[in-house]
Amino acid sequence: MDIEQVREALIEWETLSANKENHVIYEARAKELRDMISNLEGERRLGREEGIELGRVFLFYLHKIF
Repeated sequence: MDIEQVREALIEWETLSANKENHVIYEARAKELRDMISNLEGERRLGREEGIELGRVFLFYLHKIF
């Protein structure tokens, strides 16, 4: 993190601290973003596993042809 990012984070924290409603909204949005990231990571893992399996099938059939 550079100094500007720290400054922005502190300003955001001060804003959220001043108003409980803002803090609740912020926490809900942060949870939503964490869930989205988790879902994307899971989908990426599944896609990788499917790709590996397809590669195995392809190599199996390629080996049978030659």
